[in-house]
Amino acid sequence: MNWWNEMNLPNKLTLGRIAVLPLILIAAWAGGRVGWGIAAFLGLFAALTDLADGWIARRTDSETDFGAAMDPIADKALFFTLALPLAHLGAFPWLLVWLFLMRELVMSGLRIAAAGKRGEVIPASYLGKAKTVLQDVGILLLAFAQLFLAAWMSVTGIVFLALAAILTILSLVEYILASRDVWRF
Repeated sequence: MNWWNEMNLPNKLTLGRIAVLPLILIAAWAGGRVGWGIAAFLGLFAALTDLADGWIARRTDSETDFGAAMDPIADKALFFTLALPLAHLGAFPWLLVWLFLMRELVMSGLRIAAAGKRGEVIPASYLGKAKTVLQDVGILLLAFAQLFLAAWMSVTGIVFLALAAILTILSLVEYILASRDVWRF
């Protein structure tokens, strides 16, 4: 495990966030208040590690290409790990799941193309980061609503996710315009 010792703390937090995803998924699919309680609290923990890894990386000037590439993947994986079981329950609109998924597929294509053509990683923009915060808050509210059976949490979560949907579209347009040289033939 020498590679683990050579990684910086922000990258370890990102990998830790990815490692907890199967537990969140198992708990969410198990359902019930206990399952959703475990999923919601693990999701909250994972979301907080996202804040921590970015803050630590900026404060210690330890941002890496690995972190810039893996952090958005970990964010999306966390979101969809909770979104899919919630959509299956009917607590989260499938239309929003598909909108968010399509954006991520386009963004992944742009990131891969930029890495191949420019040799660089496209970092998250401020719109993209704001979208992620709104998504995280919204999806966690929906998950906690399953635990506490609180309608206000569900409604508030959907409002946050609707706002995230607007930023999803705006940030995608921003990325497409910023990477015209990558997708032009």
